[in-house]
Amino acid sequence: MDSLEALDVEAWQRGLFQEVCRHYRIRPSGVIYDVTNTYLYGRRCPLGKPGHDKEEVRGRPLIQIGLGVTQAEGLPLFHKVFDGNVHDARTLQDLVTLFGSYKLRPGLFIYDRGIVSGRNLNDIKLLHWDTLCGVPLNPSLKQFWRPWVDPPQLLQLPHRHRVGHTVFYTWLRPRMPWKRFVPRRAKA
Repeated sequence: MDSLEALDVEAWQRGLFQEVCRHYRIRPSGVIYDVTNTYLYGRRCPLGKPGHDKEEVRGRPLIQIGLGVTQAEGLPLFHKVFDGNVHDARTLQDLVTLFGSYKLRPGLFIYDRGIVSGRNLNDIKLLHWDTLCGVPLNPSLKQFWRPWVDPPQLLQLPHRHRVGHTVFYTWLRPRMPWKRFVPRRAKA
């Protein structure tokens, strides 16, 4: 157990992933990231904290588990366990730095709307990756999108994309509406 305690888990994960890619000649071009929480029955786990349980289980400590996998192959790229009171968007902020150390060629980072934040979008863009994510429709974003949403045009066949048994209608908008919502950094 002492040897596991001394192990640099992030370096070990990165080395293992790179060796698997080399051995199987895999060149990942996309990453899917999600975070889930799980509640604990015990009270002695130092990571277990009161938090927002998506299953509405109350009174038990939680931990957050973030997992990144390659888009095409589904190979685990990285994982990390967080305290139960860490917001989902914050878990991705911590992992984007780790992700940058993998030196993957640019591709697509996919995550859900519970993780989206201006900082995450900008940090992933700095890695020269594209983002595909849901965006929670707050009043400011509704105002931004409303002039662009034309249901008769959106529902045309070129905008239709089937993923499994689900059909999505998508519209690529290269402008980044979140830039005006990102807090500016203080001048030095």
